[in-house]
Amino acid sequence: MNILKKLFVVTVTSASLASVSFSASSANAPMDPYIETALVNVCKSVIKNSPISLKKTVRGYRLKMDTITEKLMCNNETPYQFALTHNADRNARLLKTGSVEIKDIAAVDAVEKYYVYID
Repeated sequence: MNILKKLFVVTVTSASLASVSFSASSANAPMDPYIETALVNVCKSVIKNSPISLKKTVRGYRLKMDTITEKLMCNNETPYQFALTHNADRNARLLKTGSVEIKDIAAVDAVEKYYVYID
C-alpha cells in the first residue's frame, strides 16, 4: 500500500509540474500579429470614451465583451481599470457591467490573459 501511495504522489507531482511548464511556455509564445493588432485597437477604443466605438471595435474583430473584460490586460490593467486611468468613465461603466457566474472552487482553472502594451 505504501508503494502505491508513493507512486501516486510521484505521478501527480510530475503531471502538475508538466502542466506548469507547459503553461509558462505558452505564456511566453509570440502573439499572432492579427490578434495583437485587434487587442491593441480594443485598448485604444477603451481610451476614446465612446461606448459605440468600443462596441464596434469589439464586434469588428468578432470578440465578445465578456472575453475582453475577463482576459484582456491593457498596460497591466484590466480594461475597466484602464478606462478609469484614462478618464473614460462611459466606457468604464460599460465594461463594469457583466454577468455573475458561480463555479465550484475546485473546478476553477487559471484564466489565460492577453497582455497588450500601448503608448
